[in-house]
Amino acid sequence: MHKFEQTMDVNLYGVIRLTRAFLPLLREAKGRIVNVGSVAGFLYKGGCGAYCVSKAGLEALSDALRRELDFYGVSGCFCS
Repeated sequence: MHKFEQTMDVNLYGVIRLTRAFLPLLREAKGRIVNVGSVAGFLYKGGCGAYCVSKAGLEALSDALRRELDFYGVSGCFCS
């Protein structure tokens, strides 16, 4: 389970922490959030479940941020 948690911490929770830290500046500047994912977010390849889950989560997070932060003038996109 440690590898799963470590992968989620880096690929998903790290993005959340970084976004949260810069959100005041992004809102002030009406900036843009760009997250780069992986095709593994929607195509599972055996043996890399944790990676695939983290990338699918990143895609969902990016979509939510794009919709929720639009009100504040912060745009966003996701590239896989």
